[in-house]
Amino acid sequence: MTSIGLFVSQDPDESMIGKTICMEDEEDPIYVTCSYIGPTTTLTLSVYYDYQQIPFRVGEKEDKVDTYSFQLNNREEIKVPMILDGLTSDEERHKLLFSVIGASDRHMSELEEVADCVNITHLCDLIYKENQTDKMSFTLSKSTPERMFRCPEARNLVLNTDYENQELQKNGYPALPKSVYPCKAGSTLELMYTLRGVETSETGLIFVTTDYEQVEINGKDSLLFAVNTEDVCTGRLSIKVPEVPGLYDVIGYAVFDPTALVDDVELHNVEISPRFTLQVE
Repeated sequence: MTSIGLFVSQDPDESMIGKTICMEDEEDPIYVTCSYIGPTTTLTLSVYYDYQQIPFRVGEKEDKVDTYSFQLNNREEIKVPMILDGLTSDEERHKLLFSVIGASDRHMSELEEVADCVNITHLCDLIYKENQTDKMSFTLSKSTPERMFRCPEARNLVLNTDYENQELQKNGYPALPKSVYPCKAGSTLELMYTLRGVETSETGLIFVTTDYEQVEINGKDSLLFAVNTEDVCTGRLSIKVPEVPGLYDVIGYAVFDPTALVDDVELHNVEISPRFTLQVE
């Protein structure tokens, strides 16, 4: 059995009160503490500002990175001091989403079938010292799904290539992806999404990463849908296959009620899709 703990704070020695980061200066560090139980594994940390991946600096290093990977043994813990790059203070409220993915040094193609890998996310609000409002200027028009199916027990997010939703119509559940998909370098890959809301959610936002780097879907950073807990939205989204041959793992994220104050919503408002590998040739 494996598990990851994730805690975010502005003080290296104290717990953060609530789920809001109040930033006095854009160069203020944020401390991400990650604990782990299980066999030795490599984990990869990434950060999203208003649901767009942003680079950061770790500790006193000058180089900016999009992801930071580290290894933990059973019952070990690491505290990562980071300075986020590209922030500009304003009077609005913003979102920070921290993601840690386990077994990130392995690809799903090494397995015969897709398996859930241990992962964890932390979503919090961010305000600057000039903050004057609880509103977010983040706006995204709702996309229209191709079809809706009654499926109250489905996973919250699955990406697959069941373009006709055959598995969904036959068995009432979306098909899991294959563990590996051969692709041509630089091509476009079409995937099907199935998205189901969580309790009390009204909207769900999807974004996708390839080897822990965010990629455009349908020419956008993310897609937004109206959701509920009884029905799944389904439709196609396209991603660009990497130009360099190799193995790349794909993960989808679903954030429910993405602009709501974090303190006002229940837990589990971020879900991650089953991971699979692109074999790029």
